[in-house]
Amino acid sequence: MIREIQQIFRTIFAHLTTSILAIGNYIIHNNIPRSQVGEVSIFRQCAEQHHATLSEKATKSYKIKADAGKLLPLKKKAVKFLEAVGWSESNFVSAYGACFSVMGEKHITGKERLSKDLSQRILAMSGLSWNSDSKNKPRDWERYASAVAVETALVQLYRKKLLLECAPARALRNDLWKLFISWSTNRAEIRMGGTAGLKIVQRWEFADNIDVEEDATGEQSTDLDFGKMRTEWEASQGTGGTGKGSKKAGKAQKDSIEGMLEKIKSNKLLHCSDPEVSAGTLESLSAFAISILGHVK
Repeated sequence: MIREIQQIFRTIFAHLTTSILAIGNYIIHNNIPRSQVGEVSIFRQCAEQHHATLSEKATKSYKIKADAGKLLPLKKKAVKFLEAVGWSESNFVSAYGACFSVMGEKHITGKERLSKDLSQRILAMSGLSWNSDSKNKPRDWERYASAVAVETALVQLYRKKLLLECAPARALRNDLWKLFISWSTNRAEIRMGGTAGLKIVQRWEFADNIDVEEDATGEQSTDLDFGKMRTEWEASQGTGGTGKGSKKAGKAQKDSIEGMLEKIKSNKLLHCSDPEVSAGTLESLSAFAISILGHVK
């Protein structure tokens, strides 16, 4: 298992300053409404709709409140975000509830990571930690489930479009697919078209079921100008240049890629999901690998 994890990290880190940088630029320049949600508490009314299903007492209390006209409307910022991603309140409540249904598990396993539900897959891979034994789940789990529901809405909004329009994104996905298919085992399938017998196949598909060829638009990721991508990244992050937005004269300016790496290294949510491994193992591995990449430019 450790070897497989290392291979996944190696594949992702190999794309850190190319494909991943291009994906960041794509999201910045294509008006993905991530910045519209500064605080997930704006979805409190959606969360309460799900909380009302957790027990008979909660259902009764919610109904009394509703009948008395005391339910507050969803905040305007939340409404605006849902409109931007093409979601209804029920879509949000459904994604929120899917998270709640697995947050009581003692350990997140392959079952959650390979779930058919996108919000559960995002939660399982998020690196977030919460009290699975909480006695007050609505209070303790709300911000985590809301954050994952928001991320689910965003990913559903841009993922297919990103893969169709961004060659580096397809290159990263293709390299990961090659890695995963190499681990898959052969299996027997019934022949189609009325042909008798079985055929042996080796198959692996991403859970999103988006089928995109690496060269879908004819654009090759190897032809992209990394210098141009880096300039775009610097401009979007407010680093580089000597104009109005530049830092004060005389103050050393941090390299944009170095700054990005430092942010990743300081992510407190990186940890090992294996309960038998000491805390910080994966975080240390990530920081070490990212440090090396940061100096090899």
